[in-house]
Amino acid sequence: MKRVLTIVVLTLIILLSFQTANASGFGQVELPPITAESLAVIIATFVTLMLDYFPGLAAWWDALAVATKKLIMVGLAIIISGGVFVLVCSDLVVTNMVCTYAGAWDLIANVIFVFIVGQAIHAGTKPTNALKIRMGISPKLAGK
Repeated sequence: MKRVLTIVVLTLIILLSFQTANASGFGQVELPPITAESLAVIIATFVTLMLDYFPGLAAWWDALAVATKKLIMVGLAIIISGGVFVLVCSDLVVTNMVCTYAGAWDLIANVIFVFIVGQAIHAGTKPTNALKIRMGISPKLAGK
């Protein structure tokens, strides 16, 4: 799992550095256009994997009630999507999102999209009880 987490982190860093370099005029690097949705998905994937596998954070996350986890994920979806919107509007990241009334509707769609992706990533990569024990998380606390 460390390998997957490392790949996600490095991909995020590379994409953001290329997009920041393009926006700042440091050089033109030909990349496929990054969309606000793809950037939000990368960040949501990273956050979801951190909540499931990062020591300490995973133990805290596992001990929470399911309803609390969902509320936190909705809040994180709003923060992630809003953060991407702010980055685009401040010209720090170049995506297909625009800072207009239509962009605000895209923001709402992104919040829903990020929440769905976060839930899907969590369901697909959820650690087993044996892995939780090796990570130092008590499986008895899971799903409280």
